[in-house]
Amino acid sequence: MLSYQGGYRRILREGFLFHGDMPIMAKPGRKKRGRPKQPPGKNLLDRLKKHERAVFAFAKDFDIPFDNNGSERDLRMVKVKQKVSGCFRSPEGARFFAESAASYPQCARGG
Repeated sequence: MLSYQGGYRRILREGFLFHGDMPIMAKPGRKKRGRPKQPPGKNLLDRLKKHERAVFAFAKDFDIPFDNNGSERDLRMVKVKQKVSGCFRSPEGARFFAESAASYPQCARGG
């Protein structure tokens, strides 16, 4: 695992060296407040460096899924209900739907 992290950090260093030589993306003749706009590649490098633990989390702990498709699937039924009907007629109906929607994924997983 340490060799992967070492390679990851080496690639980040090379990326920062590459983007360090690039000019800032400022529009000529227009002054803006705040930080000047950076290239998209530099923004990606900053995020990858900041979230390195999260990038390697699924490789260290096999209980962590590689993606969040399961969570998105669990929420899909609620979103479809919201799009179709727009709202619930009563708080009891909303509570019943929430309880039943929460139990479906658990039953599907065998829990």
